[in-house]
Amino acid sequence: MTNYKLDSNDTNFQLKDINSFEELDLNENILKGIFSYGFEAPSDIQKKGIQAIQSKKDSIIQAQSGTGKTATFLLGGLSMIDTKNKNPQVLVICPTRELANQIFSVLLQLSKFMNITKTACIGGTNMRKSIYDIKSGSQFIVGTPGRERV
Repeated sequence: MTNYKLDSNDTNFQLKDINSFEELDLNENILKGIFSYGFEAPSDIQKKGIQAIQSKKDSIIQAQSGTGKTATFLLGGLSMIDTKNKNPQVLVICPTRELANQIFSVLLQLSKFMNITKTACIGGTNMRKSIYDIKSGSQFIVGTPGRERV
């Protein structure tokens, strides 16, 4: 089951009927990352979810395992980054260290042709390095909640 919900106050947004990643208004460097990762065509959740994220409206995207949700929110987030702005722009919060590591690994692959900074703020890693990376201008952050200073 795939659910898609967009903020009800937005009467101007329309989902486009698309068949390829090229039709999703993604820049060339993101497309290079997509194809080098092995994706050929977007799944249903990717077709709808990336457009929802690009609309800059609140959205809830829900789908079964294995449908491409991780790539959906990573690609949507990557497409929103202003590369000239060195401040944090995308934050992905994960419930576990394992999931955060997995998502960060996919992020590294999808964004390898982009000139952006990325940081993983995950328990069991050097917190000072994470703080330094963020203060130095990390644009995309993947992490877990609840890190405590030791």
